[in-house]
Amino acid sequence: MASAGCAQRHEKLTPLVAVAAPGIAALDRVITNALAGRAPLPADSAELVALIGLGPGLTPSGDDLLGGALIALAALDLPKVRDLLWSAFREHLDRTNDISATHLRTAALGYGAAAMHAAIHTTISGDINRVAPALAAVSAIGHSSGRDGFAGALIALRAIERHFARDEPRPPSFNRI
Repeated sequence: MASAGCAQRHEKLTPLVAVAAPGIAALDRVITNALAGRAPLPADSAELVALIGLGPGLTPSGDDLLGGALIALAALDLPKVRDLLWSAFREHLDRTNDISATHLRTAALGYGAAAMHAAIHTTISGDINRVAPALAAVSAIGHSSGRDGFAGALIALRAIERHFARDEPRPPSFNRI
C-alpha cells in the first residue's frame, strides 16, 4: 500500500493497491473537501470504510494509511479537517482488530510514532539532508506499517499543498514549521 503515497501512479498496481484504489482516491477527496469546509460525501465515506481492515499485518495497510493521514492533519494543526476525516469512518472500527482500532483512535488524537512525526516534519521542512534518515526510521515501523502510514500522510500533505497553492490563507501553525 505504500506505493499509494507516490506522486506518480504506477501503471501496474499491486493487487492490494488495486482493491484500495477507490478508498485512496476517496481519502484525497475527503481531505480536499474538508479543507474547503465541506463534510465527506456518503460515497466517499463508504470508500474509506472499505479501507478499514484491508491488507495484511497486525495493523492492516488500509488502517495504517488512514492513521497516517490523521496524524499529518493533526501535526499541521488542522483539527477540523482531521475531525471531518475521522467522522467519515470512526463508527466502523469493528471491521479491524482491537490493536489497529486503538491505533486509529490515537491517530485521530494526533498521536503516532516519533518517526512518523519526524518524517512528516522533514517532508514539509524541505530539508533534503534529513529525508533519507527519516524515511529509514519510518520504514522500520512494523513490517509495512510505517511506509503505509507515511503514504497516508503524503496523500494528506499533497491535498493540503494543492489547497494552499490556490492562495487560501494558511493556518498559523504553518509559520512554526
